[in-house]
Amino acid sequence: LLPNVIVALLWLWILDPAIGIANVLLQTVSIPEQSFMGNPDEAIRWIALINVWRHAGYYAILIFAGLVASEVMCPDRRDGVLPLYFATAVSRGEYVLAKFVATALPMLLVTLVPMLVLYVGIVVFEDAPVTYLQENWLTLGRIVASGALVAGYFALVGIAISSLTSRRAYAVGAYLALLVGATAAAGTLGEIGAPRWVDTLRLSTIPAELGARLYPGADSNSSVPIAGWALAYGVVVIIAGAVLVQRFRRDDP
Repeated sequence: LLPNVIVALLWLWILDPAIGIANVLLQTVSIPEQSFMGNPDEAIRWIALINVWRHAGYYAILIFAGLVASEVMCPDRRDGVLPLYFATAVSRGEYVLAKFVATALPMLLVTLVPMLVLYVGIVVFEDAPVTYLQENWLTLGRIVASGALVAGYFALVGIAISSLTSRRAYAVGAYLALLVGATAAAGTLGEIGAPRWVDTLRLSTIPAELGARLYPGADSNSSVPIAGWALAYGVVVIIAGAVLVQRFRRDDP
């Protein structure tokens, strides 16, 4: 979710032996300064920790989306209140849109707000904040776009799957099985020499890969270009939308 350059700046700000906040906090409790990644014997441990931290948050977001979507969608079907909604002036399209927004907004709080806070922090601690903003204003747009891509993707897939059942446990299980299972299968195929486009079947990482490519020089283990990830993203969105259309076009929801 976070581009490598932002991760590097964040942890530089925390762990830099000279100006890092970690040593400042250690000094306040009378603990000697640490070299952190300046020590070759410790560097690999810190790099491993940073990588675990970076990716754990993304999969926490994935799980969070499944929980939110199931909570938003399943109770209405289980309690039999859908006919009551549709008997009023609320159309089926408005109902689905409202459920999508209700799922996406909490996701945006997770995918967008922390990155915006980080961006503001970097600007504040710059020696010349105005100059930094002038030189990096496009980064702000990329942050918003990448956060929206992740939130919208998982929200739409989550409510599409949750619309198929009235049981929240089944909805969450199916959601995780589809996204994680497809990603694991694509990774296995990639290891045995499958074509590079197989990477786009990693359903759980499509929005992150697409969002990362909004940043110039983004690093990735995949050689699929941005057009390939954009196509994969669009296909998943279309399929999820088609599921919702089919599910809510019936007379008896």
